[in-house]
Amino acid sequence: MESHLNKQREIKTMQALKNIVINAAMILVMLFGFMPAALALEPSFEQVKALAEQDNPLGQTLLGSYYQNGLGVRQDHSKALEWFKKAAAQNSDDAQVNIGAIYDIGLGVRQNKATAKEWFGKACDNGNQIGCNKYKQLNEQGY
Repeated sequence: MESHLNKQREIKTMQALKNIVINAAMILVMLFGFMPAALALEPSFEQVKALAEQDNPLGQTLLGSYYQNGLGVRQDHSKALEWFKKAAAQNSDDAQVNIGAIYDIGLGVRQNKATAKEWFGKACDNGNQIGCNKYKQLNEQGY
């Protein structure tokens, strides 16, 4: 019985690690355009949506990236932002960085550097180095 429970924990841990790797790849796509690396790890849209609908912040962030980039679904910036905000409400620093990037470049929204800085600051507060770097950059630019 204990062996079975250990195996279940191990499977859940491996799934969580896989999700983290996939999420990181998608953030690289969002911020830097490293599409080939992300495509090699891409789970199906349906798998990601099912995870997101279970209020999983990693799944929500990844689903937002799928909508943002049109991966397995028609590109929809508003749905992307909606899913990123759901994950950000659960303190997902990756989602907060994505929202900051959306406002920083004006992707599907009116460009707003002050709002971008606010989101990057939240990500930084949650330990995200990209968020800290972008916050500092916008701060130095006077936003």
